[in-house]
Amino acid sequence: MSYSDPSRLCLASGSLKIAVDWMSSFDEAAVEDAPSLERLLFQSTGKRRPVKIVGAPRLEVLGVLDLDLHTLEIGGTVIKAGMNVSASNMVPSLKILAVKVQFACNREAKMLPTLLKCFPRLETLHIMPIPSKSPDSVHDLRFWEHRGPCECLESHLETVIVHGFLSEGHEAGFIRYIAGEGKALKTLSFVCSDERVRGFRVSVEGRSGEVALCVVAPTLELPSCH
Repeated sequence: MSYSDPSRLCLASGSLKIAVDWMSSFDEAAVEDAPSLERLLFQSTGKRRPVKIVGAPRLEVLGVLDLDLHTLEIGGTVIKAGMNVSASNMVPSLKILAVKVQFACNREAKMLPTLLKCFPRLETLHIMPIPSKSPDSVHDLRFWEHRGPCECLESHLETVIVHGFLSEGHEAGFIRYIAGEGKALKTLSFVCSDERVRGFRVSVEGRSGEVALCVVAPTLELPSCH
């Protein structure tokens, strides 16, 4: 880890396997050359900054990526909503991703499908819906119906965990999109603190066949670790 520039966190280590950046004030976090890195975990202070992934061929866990605060850059390319994702913009080793998103914000909602294309072998997705500071949503359920498939939905994504559910309901379209396009989806879980509904479980039909829909209790563990 390099601190030569006090405003920049640079990871360059041949042996580092887990990196945690918790509530720091860095202007930028960059994984330059970390061939053994498996987990990159961070929690922001509310400061906007880029997260750059250059050399992390074994990275399996990433989060929490806040679409309001973080600009993701992979292989020298800034990931933007709707862009054509090439092999150089992908992290094929990633299995677990945690994302904070304002579904009522068009820019963030449109970013999610593009983000999924960057991780073709993603197996577990943690979604943390948060209230929009300035809602500008003009998309509806039809927006998600036209997103189309991506590789992780076609063959790898088995588990989606939604941490909370907002009263606005903007995330409902995304849930339907995942259930409709996820050919490997097995479990769709909702984290809820209400004991009256906790433990609820039912099987529903999805693109992959039978999908377990359940409500689980919140935990103190990092959502990007499991």
